[in-house]
Amino acid sequence: MKNEFRGQIFTEKSQGLVLRLSYLKAVYQTKGKRMRRFRKIIVDGVEYKWLFRYDDYDYCNAPYLLIIMKSTPKAALRINFPIAEHFLLNSGLPAAFQGKKVEINLNQPSYVSQIIHHCRETENEIPQDGYKRLDGIEILKQIGYEIPPIFLT
Repeated sequence: MKNEFRGQIFTEKSQGLVLRLSYLKAVYQTKGKRMRRFRKIIVDGVEYKWLFRYDDYDYCNAPYLLIIMKSTPKAALRINFPIAEHFLLNSGLPAAFQGKKVEINLNQPSYVSQIIHHCRETENEIPQDGYKRLDGIEILKQIGYEIPPIFLT
């Protein structure tokens, strides 16, 4: 028996292989796109888009968080994180919060939500147009995180 899949004709014996290859191709294509897209988050009833990336300028891999309010897409808040090992914010930067050991991972929405909430309540509000740059380590310290100096630049 022959079946048709996206314009290709194949037999039942090869059906599993074709479907597996198509699935792997789809997963591979979307994996790269997922990292390039903004993620949506709602903080205090306001919708934001955020993206955690590394700046590859001069091969320094400086991590930063880009936050955009959905209602003002031409305005952005860029929060730089000057740390010694850039990959730690992706895998878990060791810190302490209220006496407990934690690992800060900026791919987790809970940390992004805390940062946005803090920026809304302080004078560091998200701008209405243009870029505003902030120091992420200082924001984390103001929130209450204690980061060992060995990890800072």
